[in-house]
Amino acid sequence: KGEQYCPLKDDRDAIISKIESADAVILASPNHTMNVNWLMKNYIDRFSYLMHRPRFFDQRFMILITSGSYPGVKAAIKALSPIASGGKIISRLGVMYSPGMNDTKIRKEEKKLSIEAKRFAIAMQKKHEFNASFTNMLWFAAFKATTSDHAEDFPADFKYYLNKPFFVETKLNIFQRSTIGFFTSLFLFLIKRGVM
Repeated sequence: KGEQYCPLKDDRDAIISKIESADAVILASPNHTMNVNWLMKNYIDRFSYLMHRPRFFDQRFMILITSGSYPGVKAAIKALSPIASGGKIISRLGVMYSPGMNDTKIRKEEKKLSIEAKRFAIAMQKKHEFNASFTNMLWFAAFKATTSDHAEDFPADFKYYLNKPFFVETKLNIFQRSTIGFFTSLFLFLIKRGVM
């Protein structure tokens, strides 16, 4: 129905305010059992509604996973990516460190992290302008179609999408508008047929 109905009274709004006021956000977690740790999983679950109603389009993100071994790093990065909630992910990085690593491997990982940190810092110096990617257009179309067909089930989402041509105010060219319109209609058709 909307986050205002949530019975949990915690630091959610303060965290959102800090993310929205930041130029850049680093989402970091160790790799535990092939995924993010429990604390980051708690964050993902707590803010999952932002996948329905994204709002971080002005922010830039780095996703950083530390790990003792390679298995699970990609899964952890994949788990964190949607929580950028429309923001631009500049870096996705897994850094290895485990007991027994020799100095050469440690220096290699430190160099990889240093290079990525510099790349991230350089990207932060450039003006950030949101561009509607194909993935964002599909995301928007899918949720607009879903909420228009299930307004009673998702009133907050329905209200969010009702009069929006896209997530944010931006100039959409005719191809982008046509793409959104086509996929919204297609998804609505599939929903009504019970396919989606």
